[in-house]
Amino acid sequence: MVDGYKRQNSLTALHDAVLQNSLIELKDYMDDGIPLNIMDHEGKTPLYYAAEEGYFPLLQLLVLGDADVNITDKNDSSPLWIASHRGHDEIVLYLLQHQANPNQQSSDQTTPLYWASYNGHPKCVFHLTAFHADPNMCKNSGASPIFVASRNGHHRIVKRLLKYKADANKSQQDLRTPLHTALLYHRKRCVKLLLKWNVDVNLTDMYGWTVLHFAANCGKLKATKIIINELKLRDIFNPHLTDNLGNTSLHLAISHNHYTLARYFISQKFDINQPNCHGWTPLRVGCLERPRECNTRKREFNRVIS
Repeated sequence: MVDGYKRQNSLTALHDAVLQNSLIELKDYMDDGIPLNIMDHEGKTPLYYAAEEGYFPLLQLLVLGDADVNITDKNDSSPLWIASHRGHDEIVLYLLQHQANPNQQSSDQTTPLYWASYNGHPKCVFHLTAFHADPNMCKNSGASPIFVASRNGHHRIVKRLLKYKADANKSQQDLRTPLHTALLYHRKRCVKLLLKWNVDVNLTDMYGWTVLHFAANCGKLKATKIIINELKLRDIFNPHLTDNLGNTSLHLAISHNHYTLARYFISQKFDINQPNCHGWTPLRVGCLERPRECNTRKREFNRVIS
């Protein structure tokens, strides 16, 4: 019966009316009795397309006509999921007010809040958290909304998620935390927010990298100073911490030519003679990375320790 409304391309007149943003045609076809929850070959309903394209008046008409706000496509994506992904905040609020599930997960386990956080849509995040979206539901990779917001530098969203009990220490599968990724992608405002929220600065990723290892790898002097000051305030500063290969933050700074940062590490009592698991000191690590630059590295390193 339902298939009788579909053309060869699996679309119906309802789908066409929505995709053409035609409110008059949509009303006419609804009056003709075409089922509102009819799907195309991708499992998308007319309501889904209205949410995706941001056609609010059409979406209102469909919802008031009793279209299912929680029906999902073949990827388990709901109208709320796609509206949050696209940043259609007015539609997000309307769907939530009409019983849309804020925690519906798609096939990759992402939620509406995940994509609103990832793409930097603060109004969508505000509405979703107000309607009890779970800030700790993760993608199948383990990435949480606060993780992707921190990575992409959406500091207002990070602040909102922290306020709504997001776990700032929750790591993805490689054990990287929001603080790790904020450092890796140079998101200074997010770093400051996370540190202010008293996150665990001793957590390491799968390679044993601490927050200082990430800062050293990126060569970020200001971020490093902020972190070390925070570690000292908490009385947990340890310049001898190593990764899984025995490298200190000084090893990484030298190996990446971050000599100004290396100088700062040395001023903070990092050991210039501390060997890693291979017995290499910071200088030798630097020389082994690019042998032809060894003499230059020696000159720079002598300046660092002089």
